[in-house]
Amino acid sequence: MDDLTSNTYVVVAILVVTLYGCLIAWLLVLRTRRHEELLQKNAMLRALPDMMFLMSCDGVYLDYHARDPNDLFVPPSSFLGRNMREILPPDLASRFEEAFAQASDEPVLVEYGLPINGEVRHFEARLVRCGSDKILSIVRDVSARKLADDELTGALEDRARIERVAALGELAAWVAHEVKQPLSAILTNAQACIRYLRDPSRNLTRIQDALRDVVGEAVRATDVVDRTRALFKGREPLVRESLVIGQSIDAVLGSVRSRMQRAGIEVRTVLEPGLPPALGADVQVQQVLFNLVLNAYDALMHVDPRHRRITIAARLEHGSHILISVSDTGRGIAVPDVETVFNPYFTTKEHGMGIGLTISRSIAEAHGGKLWATRNDGGGSTFWLTVPTAVSAARFLSGAASPARIG
Repeated sequence: MDDLTSNTYVVVAILVVTLYGCLIAWLLVLRTRRHEELLQKNAMLRALPDMMFLMSCDGVYLDYHARDPNDLFVPPSSFLGRNMREILPPDLASRFEEAFAQASDEPVLVEYGLPINGEVRHFEARLVRCGSDKILSIVRDVSARKLADDELTGALEDRARIERVAALGELAAWVAHEVKQPLSAILTNAQACIRYLRDPSRNLTRIQDALRDVVGEAVRATDVVDRTRALFKGREPLVRESLVIGQSIDAVLGSVRSRMQRAGIEVRTVLEPGLPPALGADVQVQQVLFNLVLNAYDALMHVDPRHRRITIAARLEHGSHILISVSDTGRGIAVPDVETVFNPYFTTKEHGMGIGLTISRSIAEAHGGKLWATRNDGGGSTFWLTVPTAVSAARFLSGAASPARIG
């Protein structure tokens, strides 16, 4: 019995020692795992670019993390255990207090700037509640992003300024282009009047025609000024109205008739009978036709006077547009691609500005029409203009249907 009892004690002792050894081993493993987890968490914290501050709900700094101490507003010894009211500027501390009151499981964002090492640094702080009595403030330095945003904003402002200057330049070019033509015509007709008055016969009919042209061109120049003033006042420059294309063509030809006669240019008109009225700004439509006729006039100055001819035709196209063509017997468009002549500031004239056709196309498209050019097989060029009929234009302006595109 004594031997049995002795053996039992030995077995129990061995079991106790074994269990104790297992417990120690398990505690060591658990401690190792916790140490590794702590190392991992510390490594993750060190890798984070953000700073972290653990604070009480009343604003006392309890703990912090900062990968680079130089990013801190003040050294840790100056803020740990102290209230943010003692550390931060008063207005910023007030903002944080308001954010603390709103903090919950969802982050509350506070953006601010602080002077650090002689320069203003910009930060974003995200505040989340940590337990019932603490606030975790995660702070990120966004100075580089703020600088990039400021540079982008500056670049956009510079671009907008350049675009405004360019737009002003285009407007000035348009005004100069539109005013130069009637002034040139006024000068030509005034010189003609002087010659007619010096002539002993003093042909009053010629003098009257030249003076009518002077009046007409003066009215045209006044219209340009009035449209420009209306544009700057923010009003619609012109009101669309029902217009008869034949009358618009006659008005344009009336203003250039004397010039054509002096140059020996034959002008033909071929209008389809019964054309419906169009809807548009008559002054603008005349402006387009006037530019096209003057371009044809310029093109004919380089050919034999016996072959100078301009033909203006108009017909109904597809039941929705009036197709107007201005054709000349000049040398033709002197560039491989006929679209080039519509580019801003492109010109083949010695004193041209290269803006007339660009403006003319814009006017055509604003009316729901189109403007393009082709070369004639027998020489010369033809410019084609479509103007919507009153019914088609009404649909275009209301947005009920897209205007037909021709050509």
